[in-house]
Amino acid sequence: MTDKTGIDATELSFEGFDGNNEGRHYAYTLFVINDQGRWAESKKPDLNSHMPMLDRYRSMLKRWRQSADKHQLSKDDVVRIIARP
Repeated sequence: MTDKTGIDATELSFEGFDGNNEGRHYAYTLFVINDQGRWAESKKPDLNSHMPMLDRYRSMLKRWRQSADKHQLSKDDVVRIIARP
């Protein structure tokens, strides 16, 4: 995908999970990223989003599953996946 117009780069970064309301997901995220060293591109000082994110991620996953080629996303796919309802 060469044309990235209309795609907000901040919408592409992993925000983490809410430490208060999504504690199990938050703790697992810390374990996988910090302890196991996986997904280093998502590592940042604070993976606590301070707001619930699970519903947003599930919604994004649902939209990703609608993509024709899930591993070579088109610009339209990316825009559709990151769109907020």
